[in-house]
Amino acid sequence: MKLSRKISYCIFMSFLIIMACTKKEHDIAIINQFTDIKAMGDTCPTAAIQRLDSMSNIIADKSEYVKNKYDLLNIRLRYKAYITHTTDSVIKKVCKYFEKTGTTKEKQEAYYYMGSVYRDMHDSPNAVTYFLKAIALGEDNKEIDTTLFINSYLQLSGMYTLQINDSAALNSAICALNIANKINETDARLYMNVASCYFNMNDTANYMKYSKYALNQ
Repeated sequence: MKLSRKISYCIFMSFLIIMACTKKEHDIAIINQFTDIKAMGDTCPTAAIQRLDSMSNIIADKSEYVKNKYDLLNIRLRYKAYITHTTDSVIKKVCKYFEKTGTTKEKQEAYYYMGSVYRDMHDSPNAVTYFLKAIALGEDNKEIDTTLFINSYLQLSGMYTLQINDSAALNSAICALNIANKINETDARLYMNVASCYFNMNDTANYMKYSKYALNQ
């Protein structure tokens, strides 16, 4: 009888292990799909949104990690498609989750898109706060998304411009340009952003200087 119980217990435990491994493998497969959809969203955001929406039914019973990755990607794709966010309810939940359990890149992305949501909602103080949080992660860590790091400074520059804080806007724009220069990813947009800041400060000489840099790009 004891041997029979031991065998039954071993079979039961083996079943649980197999189920856990299968679930983990399925979650990995879903995350891989998210990565593919994320890349697609950089050039075809509308099609990427449709593809992500088609997965909504299979997300409901997945892990909290998968659910929050899904929600964060959903917010990112709508940002890419220029769909204005009108509520912070989802991003607040996502940000809270990744603050506790996420990698540096996941936290950086959550902070960036939280700042973007607040920008859409015309909440400048909170937008600035979360762009600064995304920037702080970029400054203190090597394992970051450099594009988000640059864009965080650009977004911050835009927010400061709206607040008529021209010197802070210029400083943020220059920081974005300097980071891009270090990794050889400069483009006309970055130079023109600096030029626009100088224009707002009535600094014609530097406005012309950076406008020419932009043209040369």
